[in-house]
Amino acid sequence: MQTIEITEQENILSHVKDVGPYLQSRATELLKHEIVGDVRGSHLMLGIDLVSDRETKEGFTPEQGSAQLVFETCREMGVIIRPIGDRIVISPPLVLTKSDCDTIIEALDQALKKVTPVLLSG
Repeated sequence: MQTIEITEQENILSHVKDVGPYLQSRATELLKHEIVGDVRGSHLMLGIDLVSDRETKEGFTPEQGSAQLVFETCREMGVIIRPIGDRIVISPPLVLTKSDCDTIIEALDQALKKVTPVLLSG
């Protein structure tokens, strides 16, 4: 019950309704990367599909470990994401700020830029 009380006292739901659309909007910028097939989510939950062919939506081979490569690159920059197959999942704390969103998206942008040539070469 205290969790509900704190959520109400801290106005967490209102905060999520404010920051969530910002995260979703910023995340669509990642579609500029050739290996990003889709970006979708709601509020502070985000999924990014990695593809070897954007037209067919074909993923990478398990041996290539596409999302794992992005995870490792982001981790080097201090950002933790969740790699699941060819998908990157973001589900940050509900107190995430817009500045935190910028940090996450910028790290993903840099990581995707770095791993794209590696993934597409083989």
